[in-house]
Amino acid sequence: MKPTRLQPILHPAALQVAVGYALAALAWIALSDYVVDLFAPPTASGGWQSLKGGAFVLLTSLLLYRLVRHQLVRRDEGAPLPPQQLWRPVLYYLVFAAALGGLAFSVYRTAEQAIDDTVARDLEAVAQLKTSQLVRWLDERQRDAQSIALNPLFVAALERWRHTPGGPRQAVDDTLRMLRDTLGYQEIHLFAPDGRTLLASTGSEPPGPDDLPAGLPGLNRHRAALTDFHYRGSGTTRRIALDLSLPIAATDGRPLAILQLEINPERDLYPVLRQWPTPSRSAETLLVRRDDGDDMVYLGDTRLSHDTALRLRHSLKDDWLLAVRLLLGATGPQRALDYRRVPVIGVGSLIPDTPWLLITKIDIGEAFAHLTLVGRITGLVLASLLLAAALVGIASWRSLLARHHTAQERQRLQQEALRKHYDLLSKHANDIIYLADSQGRLVECNDRALAAYGRSREEFLTLNLSDLRTEQTRPELTGVLDRLWREHHLLYETVHQRRDGTPFPVEVSARALAIEGETFLHAVVRDISERKAAEARIDYLAGHDPLTGLPNRSLLADRASLVLDLAHRSGSQVALVYLDLDRFQAINDTLGHNLGDRLLQEVAQRLEAQIRSADTLARLGGDEFALLLPDTDADDAAHIAGKLQQALRTPIALDGHTLRVSISQGISLYPLDADAYSDLVRNADAALLAAKNAGRNGYRFYEAAMNARIAEQLALEMDLRDALEHDALHLHFQPQFDLDDGRLVGAEVLARWTHPDHGPISPARFIPLAEETGLILPLGNWVLRQACRQWRTWSDADLMPPPLAVNLSAAQFQSQGLPEEVGGILADAGMAAANLELELTESIVAEDAARAEATMRRLAAQGIRLSIDDFGTGYSSLAYLRRFPLDKLKIDQSFVRDLANPGGSDVIVIAIIQLAKALGLAVIAEGVETPAQGDFLRLHGCDEVQGYLYGRPMPSADFATLLAARRPAARTTAP
Repeated sequence: MKPTRLQPILHPAALQVAVGYALAALAWIALSDYVVDLFAPPTASGGWQSLKGGAFVLLTSLLLYRLVRHQLVRRDEGAPLPPQQLWRPVLYYLVFAAALGGLAFSVYRTAEQAIDDTVARDLEAVAQLKTSQLVRWLDERQRDAQSIALNPLFVAALERWRHTPGGPRQAVDDTLRMLRDTLGYQEIHLFAPDGRTLLASTGSEPPGPDDLPAGLPGLNRHRAALTDFHYRGSGTTRRIALDLSLPIAATDGRPLAILQLEINPERDLYPVLRQWPTPSRSAETLLVRRDDGDDMVYLGDTRLSHDTALRLRHSLKDDWLLAVRLLLGATGPQRALDYRRVPVIGVGSLIPDTPWLLITKIDIGEAFAHLTLVGRITGLVLASLLLAAALVGIASWRSLLARHHTAQERQRLQQEALRKHYDLLSKHANDIIYLADSQGRLVECNDRALAAYGRSREEFLTLNLSDLRTEQTRPELTGVLDRLWREHHLLYETVHQRRDGTPFPVEVSARALAIEGETFLHAVVRDISERKAAEARIDYLAGHDPLTGLPNRSLLADRASLVLDLAHRSGSQVALVYLDLDRFQAINDTLGHNLGDRLLQEVAQRLEAQIRSADTLARLGGDEFALLLPDTDADDAAHIAGKLQQALRTPIALDGHTLRVSISQGISLYPLDADAYSDLVRNADAALLAAKNAGRNGYRFYEAAMNARIAEQLALEMDLRDALEHDALHLHFQPQFDLDDGRLVGAEVLARWTHPDHGPISPARFIPLAEETGLILPLGNWVLRQACRQWRTWSDADLMPPPLAVNLSAAQFQSQGLPEEVGGILADAGMAAANLELELTESIVAEDAARAEATMRRLAAQGIRLSIDDFGTGYSSLAYLRRFPLDKLKIDQSFVRDLANPGGSDVIVIAIIQLAKALGLAVIAEGVETPAQGDFLRLHGCDEVQGYLYGRPMPSADFATLLAARRPAARTTAP
């Protein structure tokens, strides 16, 4: 290893590069700014700046690379750097330079736009100011003319002079001179209606024919006619004039004279235009107009060039001129040249009722002088930063070269150490590693390869690559080797075999190596048996139910597609059976999910034992199964369905429990019921639902009417959901009366639904639907909340509403936090708890007596009254009647309907009344429709009644009328 020489701090080559780069950068900045200022049009300055910046970065970067390439690399005594290491720092520098240039340009353009906007706003503001000043100045001249022409004293003096021979002219002369001096006009003339000159305020030379306004006799007496700027007089008296002419009428309305006011613009108007509101060396206001031909003329002297009024003209074809552009209709701020051919920015403003255009402008050089200075300073700073970066890069380059030589020697030593280390690692690696020559002969391997293939080293090194493969994968070897020699590296999977012929899957990473002029194959082989087994397990689970091992819904659909395709070609039939365990949920909830899962496994085994090998039994989820029966007609399907029913008649014993299970089945046939699998599924599901509705433990074939009923049910469910979301339901109230004195003691709240298309829907239809679809909970909450709000409305109206009885569904009663929710609804409505009665069915409270008692006591503690609805139709128990905090029993209307009939329910009703009295509970009978029923209940001590005999369910408005009618203290006896 050669010793590394110390590098000098100022390397001659590096210094040469730095100086050359600095000179080139400074020369570029100076020359490019000069060229841009000299040749770039003002409207393209931003683009030229962008082009200049980009060229600067590109040229200086190429220059730097060339100098470094020839001055450093060529002179270095060591081996040259690889091309990628040579280009990388140059690329970094190029990116750095481009980023700096881009940032500087972005800042420059942002500032340029801001200044441009500011200048435009200032020019527009000045234009508006000057325009308003000029308009006011013209209006003042108009008012002067009007005041003279309409002055009655002046008109009277003028009439005396004009109509009286030898009249007093002196008075008119004096008045004209006084008005001229007072109002500041150059001259005031009087003309006869036919245009003859009558008088002048100074007796000066009267205007010539060319100076008189055209159409003088037809002037408007209400507004003075304004002439354009023109020359008046000749020789030394030649001057620019502006005239206002207005007719004067006699007192009888006849034309008397024409008044002409001569204005001196050089004295009265031009100074106003020359004034600029802020200090500026180039800003000015111009007044121009379009001439009769294709020219334009400047109407006043310019601030920067004198004696231009009515003399300076330009052709309208000179569109490089700012004034021409604005006269031709250009709007907004314009960049162009002015009459001096200097780049300017300006705006125009038309003077109302005149052909004049007022222009405010300023030199671009003055407007952007500060930005230009900042840009040049920024350019110098940028060049300095790039130069500094170049110097740092050169110093880093020198250090990189030195490190490169050191790294070369270190790499050689490391390669020797790594070769020894690799030999050690490969010998003890967990993966199989072997080396083969270009003929496929194995020449080296590690210990893991010997253990995996079950061979000794001597035996292994006598083998060829093909000997490692199974018989089935050996033909692939030739193609694999061809690809390897061509691409130099391959990663693929294949199957190898052990010494005893046992196959095992492997993943091979093969690489072509050149060692001492020969080509070898170096392979790292990994046994992937476990991974393949896991993948096979995943594939199996993707198509099978993990609990029963049966095909799942996805695999069933795949097999159905094949079976239906075959049936279509052969003209055979296919049956699809949907199966569902009856009341499985009760077993799951009572005995637990673990026992429920074992029950499903046992059921699956029994069902699978009854089918053919060509049939497919699948578990769809939960307790739902499906059976696909190819080449099966209706009779065969019925026979198989009967076998399945019979297979489950034998009880199933699990963990000491003897379980009797039955199934309901729905059957649809291809092609009789449907051609597509999805339609078969829908039809089988509809048939299954029909089997369940028919009493379970049976099977039904699909009929077309089934889907119609299901569709109608689904449509009604969607409409009910929509009605709940949009408050389309309403409440009815059925009054409850005391049988002794006829007092209104309560009302039962009933939900009603009027469908927008089908009219009123019976509660007997939509209440069971709500219970089946889970809508009963939001429906019950809505009824309770609306009832409490309605009670509060009646109370606020001083209608003294009675307590309201609201039915609670099982879902509401079993929901967590029912007492708190009811209390919140009462608080929101402002309704006392004593005015609410909750009606519960016997089945609700008997299902879980302990939990029901706890919930009822929490409700009663708030003061809410509780009653048992439809008493006598459920699981009646004297024990819970005694334990529960009840207030009332309601006799079901089925018992009331049979009262006073032979063999009726008289004894049952009497027993219920006596039982309630013994327990201290009130009794109410519902469904009372005849006087005989009412008399019977009164005779045997029933406390309260409700029914059509006393009052039908009625809307809230009708019930309010009932309350209003009964509000006086009069006691009305019930019918």
